[in-house]
Amino acid sequence: QEDYPLAVLASGLEEKKAIDLLQGDYKRGYGAAQLLRPWRFAAALLGVWLTVLITSETLDYWKLAKQQQALEQRIESVFRETFPDVERVVNPRVQMQQRLSSLQGAQKSDDPSGFLAIVEAGGRAIKAITDIQIDTLSYRQGRLEVSLKATNLDALEKVKQRLRQDGFQAEIASADTSGQGVDARLVIQRIKG
Repeated sequence: QEDYPLAVLASGLEEKKAIDLLQGDYKRGYGAAQLLRPWRFAAALLGVWLTVLITSETLDYWKLAKQQQALEQRIESVFRETFPDVERVVNPRVQMQQRLSSLQGAQKSDDPSGFLAIVEAGGRAIKAITDIQIDTLSYRQGRLEVSLKATNLDALEKVKQRLRQDGFQAEIASADTSGQGVDARLVIQRIKG
């Protein structure tokens, strides 16, 4: 039998003194640890990112909770200042809304002729015309009398037209054109019907 050169070399090999070439990157086996090894850095970055995210969200929640608590305290203090007769405050927002609704209802019943509506409509109409200045206001029996100064009678007519469009009757009770501009007295009331 012929001895092959490789067999001759292997016969004198001592395994304990031999160098193992299958180590490090050349190691045999493809276990889970070997497959996950390239992902270690990415996993570490993910962990750091999650930690930062959770910490940031927790801090934001804490800060917003503090702000909400401060706002609730401010709402309660405003409620107590506005309505000092209330002894027990349970929900200041709801209680304030109820009180305001009852005040608006009382105001409507106290104002059958619509004083606020007349003043609002008159103010809107006069404000729309830039050539007019109000001197005095007087309110009696559902009629608002406005003393004003205008640059010309045309400005007063524009105010009357605007008030008619809003559902109010307006009359020029007096107008004096002596001097600069027009001194007039305008009477505004609801259209009856």
